[in-house]
Amino acid sequence: MKKVIFKCEVITPMFMSGADQRSVELRPTEFKGMMRFWWRAVKAEKDRENLRKEEAEIFGGSGEKEGKSKISIRVFSTNRPERDLKKTYSLDWGFDQKLKRLKGKDYGIGYLLSLLGQKKFIKDGSTFNIILSSHFEKLLKQAVASFWLAVHLGGFGARSRRGAGSIR
Repeated sequence: MKKVIFKCEVITPMFMSGADQRSVELRPTEFKGMMRFWWRAVKAEKDRENLRKEEAEIFGGSGEKEGKSKISIRVFSTNRPERDLKKTYSLDWGFDQKLKRLKGKDYGIGYLLSLLGQKKFIKDGSTFNIILSSHFEKLLKQAVASFWLAVHLGGFGARSRRGAGSIR
């Protein structure tokens, strides 16, 4: 079996959880979902059926004769989650009821990360390992490329499209 180990560092606070929204959980399914998205986004295949077959060959699918993923993704982390975003980073924002808008010197961050102020998160500077492995070198290379895309063009977890969950 071939494998690639990535030591990742959190650049912006990462909000990722499973069924229990009160706890932090770095989930392989979240990483796999973003890898699938970016693989599909850059593949540029005109034939949708062929695209779906290639995607299922790498990441698995629910169709007939597709089966489970030929790529294994494991995440190892010993990070202690933080609780209060505003306190951890000494941020100043609040909601002005009279004006119906955010106020304070950090209101922009408050807007970008709204709804997450009291949710647990992984602080920037924290590290974790992701291991991608497969018996098929060609498919592993595709998975590594899609992971590279997800890291450099996207993010992981809640509010990743607003700047949270960036890693290197």
